[in-house]
Amino acid sequence: MNFLILMGGEGRRIREKKAYLRVGGIRIVDRIINELEKVKNKDEEILLVVNKKISFKKIKRWENKIKVVEDIIPGKGPLGGIYSGLSLSNAKFNFITGCDMPFLNWKFIHYMRSLPKDYDILIPLHSRGVEPLHAIYSKSCLSLIKEKLEQGEYKIRAILPYLKIRFVEEKEIRKFDSPEYIFFNINTREDLAKARKLVKLCFSSACERKK
Repeated sequence: MNFLILMGGEGRRIREKKAYLRVGGIRIVDRIINELEKVKNKDEEILLVVNKKISFKKIKRWENKIKVVEDIIPGKGPLGGIYSGLSLSNAKFNFITGCDMPFLNWKFIHYMRSLPKDYDILIPLHSRGVEPLHAIYSKSCLSLIKEKLEQGEYKIRAILPYLKIRFVEEKEIRKFDSPEYIFFNINTREDLAKARKLVKLCFSSACERKK
């Protein structure tokens, strides 16, 4: 299994590269890579999927631990990023996440990867819906994704009805942490402020999450 981080472009609402925003004094991309490093095996790769070349100064500390790949079909949103990542990965199954999720839980990801691989996509499901950018995708999805992209369909949910999906239910997720925390993603300044507040509250109350 490999691990893909979809870098994408700048957030339209936040007007900054979300991966480089800091939560708890640590950039989100660094927080994500730190968690993935805990769960990946030595022969597995972490791929950063970008839509254009990025400055390696920004990720210099990781230059020997991650591989940067560019979108094969630029400008097609997250579905295009998934297509590029799956196409360029040498693994059949790949955990895929966005670059704006500061509270990934490596133990939950490890649990996901331990489940029988009898699916096209393994995706968490909770009261707020599914999490397509915290999921494991098989290369078996590639032909359908390519078809949808050629049809001008760029939403991830558009491929779900046509594939074999295995859901990770909320009761499974909550064994590790709350879905609201694990899948918290940052789209606005308000989200960023909330994420920073969550970290401060945790530190100030000396709380210990299941990580």
